[in-house]
Amino acid sequence: LFRGSPIGGVPTFATTLPDARDTTVAVVRFDGTNGWPAYKHPGGMQMVGNILAVPLSQPGDGYPANRVAFVNVTNPESPFIASHFDPDARGSSEFGVGQVALTPIRNIAGPGVRYLMLLAGESNKDVRLYQSLPTDTKTGSTDLESTDLKWVEIDSWTGDELDDPGVDTWPCCESKSHQNFTFVRQQNLDGPLFLIAA
Repeated sequence: LFRGSPIGGVPTFATTLPDARDTTVAVVRFDGTNGWPAYKHPGGMQMVGNILAVPLSQPGDGYPANRVAFVNVTNPESPFIASHFDPDARGSSEFGVGQVALTPIRNIAGPGVRYLMLLAGESNKDVRLYQSLPTDTKTGSTDLESTDLKWVEIDSWTGDELDDPGVDTWPCCESKSHQNFTFVRQQNLDGPLFLIAA
């Protein structure tokens, strides 16, 4: 949309048309064909560098209930899944992967970075935080594009732990649940880390 242009009405809508150079370069269907897994619900995703983290739920036959696909979009016309993570629900009916937040953090073991990933299901009642494991054994850092990307759970919150004792409470359930999470870092890797949820 052009900045400052109205978004409704006729004929003013013509001023909000996208740039003619914008076009679809590829279509990905999570239907179990062409190397893409079968899931009915790709959820709220986040991109870091050339990797798009896509939470997947409501699987087709033979696929795990919850999966995060790390899609390499270095060449946007030929995206591919570099790796995936299938978190263990540990018997929780509230856990899922409806949305994901992903961000780099400083590697305390040496150069490079590691990553934090926050997952929550469609009800928002079971939220879990993961940290990437090193893909480089010499530096202890993580390459998000690695085919050997692995994660470990480092914290979780459920039920009343998520409620703010103030006016606002953590939303949950059906249409009241968050539809996406986004980590936002202020300034640099040493700056405060915020979570925006909508």
